[in-house]
Amino acid sequence: MTADRMALVIPAWNEAGRLHDAAFLAFVESQDTVDLHFVDDGSQDATPARLAALATAAPGRITVQRLQPNRGKAEAVRAGLLAALAEGYPLVGYLDADLAAPLETALLLRDELVRWPTVSMVLGSRVKLLGWHIHRSERRHYLGRIFATCASITLALPVYDTQCGAKAMRGGPALDALLQAPFLSRWLFDVEMARVEVIVHPQSIIHSMVEFIDSSVLAQLSVTDMCFPIQYAVTWPERVPNSLRPLDFAALARLDHVRLEAVDPPQ
Repeated sequence: MTADRMALVIPAWNEAGRLHDAAFLAFVESQDTVDLHFVDDGSQDATPARLAALATAAPGRITVQRLQPNRGKAEAVRAGLLAALAEGYPLVGYLDADLAAPLETALLLRDELVRWPTVSMVLGSRVKLLGWHIHRSERRHYLGRIFATCASITLALPVYDTQCGAKAMRGGPALDALLQAPFLSRWLFDVEMARVEVIVHPQSIIHSMVEFIDSSVLAQLSVTDMCFPIQYAVTWPERVPNSLRPLDFAALARLDHVRLEAVDPPQ
């Protein structure tokens, strides 16, 4: 699979009345770099049959994953991203099934990831500019601005629109870590995705850390030997003596921690 290939995850729950079959088929026929991966999130209407028909009409370009029962949009997106990465896609993204953001948006997001190889994630934002067609009710617009501003301040990220349902990511350790466990929120997972960072500890001496409310940190340290966790898994909750080599702090010269893919954003 080429390095610019992307799988676009589209979560769907009871979307039979809003699916644009012709638009999806036309999209995969018009280009050959972005495939569609639908996740049917326990739909109880005609959505499963509609999606199956799309997959039949475009084999290899449109795939369908079914979850049962309904798990919510966050888990549907996570399941779809995991499935796409398992298939070997180097780039993944997601978009809402109602196409509030057009399918062509996925191509723009993919192009940015290809253009900037050190960038891990690209976020879509709904910004009204001359010549752009952004249709939102005034109420949703101002509520969205309030939420996005609060999220930006809280996370210390200059993000204009956290809730736009168009995002693309590069596969790798950072994304693997992000998707390892379910999101904390069923609907605000976009915010969680924007703030994940991966820290590499080359010496592999610190194996776990817990940060308390007062910002102090409790760490578990030992020499790099899988016998430690295996023994504790067998003897839990007890700690028992063993013949393993203890940690020699006098010989321990340094404990490095490096942000993965820590690069300056493109200007």
